[in-house]
Amino acid sequence: MRKQNDDRTILSQLMDTLAISSAVTTYDLQDNLIRLDLSRSQLRELPAQVGLFSHLQRLDLRENQLRELPIELGQLTNLQELYLNNNLLYELSPQLGQLIHLQELYVNNNQLRELPIQLGQLIHLQELYVNNNQLRELPIQLGQLIHLQELHVNNNQLYELPPQLGQLVNLKNLDLSRNLLGLLPAELGPLTNLQRFYLNNNQLREIPSALGQLISLQELDLNDNQLSQLPASLGHLINLQGLYLRGNQLSQLPASLGHLINLQGLYLRGNQLSQLPPDLGRLTQLQRLYLDENQLRELPPELGQLTNLQELYLNKNQLRELPPELGQLTSLQILRLENNPDLLTPPPEIVELGTQATLTFLRELNQDTAHRRYEAKVILVGEGGTGKSSLLRAMQQKPFDPSLETTHGIEIETLIWPHPSLPSRHLVLNTWDFGGQDIYRATHQFFLTKRSLYLVIWNARLGGEQGKLDYWLSTIRVLAPDALILLVATHVDERLPDLNIPQYRADYPQIVDVLHISNKTEVGIDKLKQAVAKHAALLPLMGQPWPISWEGVERELVVSPAHHISTATYMDLCMVKGVHAALAQGTLGSYLHDLGKILYFRDDPILRDIVILKPNWVTKTISAR
Repeated sequence: MRKQNDDRTILSQLMDTLAISSAVTTYDLQDNLIRLDLSRSQLRELPAQVGLFSHLQRLDLRENQLRELPIELGQLTNLQELYLNNNLLYELSPQLGQLIHLQELYVNNNQLRELPIQLGQLIHLQELYVNNNQLRELPIQLGQLIHLQELHVNNNQLYELPPQLGQLVNLKNLDLSRNLLGLLPAELGPLTNLQRFYLNNNQLREIPSALGQLISLQELDLNDNQLSQLPASLGHLINLQGLYLRGNQLSQLPASLGHLINLQGLYLRGNQLSQLPPDLGRLTQLQRLYLDENQLRELPPELGQLTNLQELYLNKNQLRELPPELGQLTSLQILRLENNPDLLTPPPEIVELGTQATLTFLRELNQDTAHRRYEAKVILVGEGGTGKSSLLRAMQQKPFDPSLETTHGIEIETLIWPHPSLPSRHLVLNTWDFGGQDIYRATHQFFLTKRSLYLVIWNARLGGEQGKLDYWLSTIRVLAPDALILLVATHVDERLPDLNIPQYRADYPQIVDVLHISNKTEVGIDKLKQAVAKHAALLPLMGQPWPISWEGVERELVVSPAHHISTATYMDLCMVKGVHAALAQGTLGSYLHDLGKILYFRDDPILRDIVILKPNWVTKTISAR
């Protein structure tokens, strides 16, 4: 009873001293005080009497205004839990090292600048929270806390870590995020029980290979650092479920990441990746893949093996097309593709319809019902008499004909040449030779398509002014601002070209090459053919996959005897062939238009109800009036 009276008397005196009316307390069977909760009591100081509660096991002083602690706190040798978080402490008394039975110590959210080395004596400590302070270093004695399982040092000012932390072999969670760390000691490798390792928001430039020894790791957060590469040893972390690498400087990934067979989330937003290793297709448990805000130009088809993937973020990249194999991602619920300015496959009209429509389109491409079209429209323009038709004959390896008649309207031919960089492929070039007479200029708005290669032809004998180069170049700039232009001088066997080429290139940046040829002597023809093949192969529609349904529509339109049909008839044909209405109105119509198969003016209020199947019909109709 004496002990009971002593504890209650001391507690009453303590509360009077603290000027508080109540505290949460717990006593054991012998009525010894074992739990004391003085949290949120606006305490500015803690009296020395607190050291008299020798049986105390839990002391909660969180969320007060304490600036220092009495040394008598070290007398609580039975204390197991001590909560000092959210106070104003600048330092901890060395006497805390006497709390040899302490298991949990919370001193987070204070103003600590250092930790006493005596904390290394707390050999039974399991949880240590010192986050949100002003620590610049950790004492090496922390390595003696061999029973520690939780260590939280995030939101401090650490520049480096003591290698002795590698002795904390029972550590499960280690949070070092939001510090100033530039390097990690390789000695952390023995932390083989570590399950969660948070290193985000530091200044790490590299990761030691020894981290590959952390075989129990389930989460590794390296977001917002300065990493330019990853060690291949990360592939040994076969229990990893979440790998966070957002906001680094990674330009490539090690193929060994494909060994992370239990990975469920891979976060790579905001790096400099231009390609991905095909080995990522082995991550069959992956559910979330964030690749947004990178520089990806293509994706490996193997990503189609990620059958458990639910979220795929590809926005803000430089993708031109998605592999059809992605249509196999039957679990996918979110697919983000916006801000890929050059994306053609899947078409924008399909992307706007959402994830499932996009996957359906990709599945159609992946069912052996589509093939890649290496086809483009090449347009020859220039004044009459410049030799456009003779040039086209020369590219067809036909003999020069000095009596060749001037072209009226449009002459359409097809050239089939080897692809300049794909030996197994051929280019199909639909060449459009325009008559240069003034009467046909009203038709330019119909025929000068956007995704085409232009040859602007001028007669070197007569000069650029008489060839009206500025007219042709400015017209193309207005009607097809992103098209590529070859500036070709003919008749160089009679007179060398006299043109201010640097000025023309400055005024018309679309000019990608300047060539000089003679149709008569064939000087420069081979070089011209090489330039045409090279730049045609770079056109946006080149190499695009076409579903069989699209080709079915094209065949019907090409063989039709009609000069034109209504847009409604065209849409009915697309529906019969199985082409989605959005694709028929947008993508397929514009593709056929830009390839020179039809004339289709979806956005023209006057012409949008008609599809022209015979382009020459337009020129003849206009010239007859």
